[in-house]
Amino acid sequence: MSIATMTTPNAVVTAMRSAGHDIAASIHAALEHLANGLLQSMEESRRNREEAYLAESADLFDLEQRMRSLERGPSAWSE
Repeated sequence: MSIATMTTPNAVVTAMRSAGHDIAASIHAALEHLANGLLQSMEESRRNREEAYLAESADLFDLEQRMRSLERGPSAWSE
C-alpha cells in the first residue's frame, strides 16, 4: 500500500513510522555486520602476531617462556 492511496492522516503516519523502522533495522544490520567483520579481523591479526612471536623462539625453553607470557596477557610480551 503506498502513501498516495491512503486517505487518513493516521494511515500516513503509520506508513511513515513503518518505513522508518525498516530503515533503522537495515542500518542496524549493516552496522552489526561491519562490527562482526572488524572483530574477526582483529582476532585474526592478534593470532598472527602471537604466532610470529612464538616462531621467533630460539629453543624449546624460549618457546615455553613465550607461551607462558602470552597466557599472562599482552602486556607481558609486547615490547
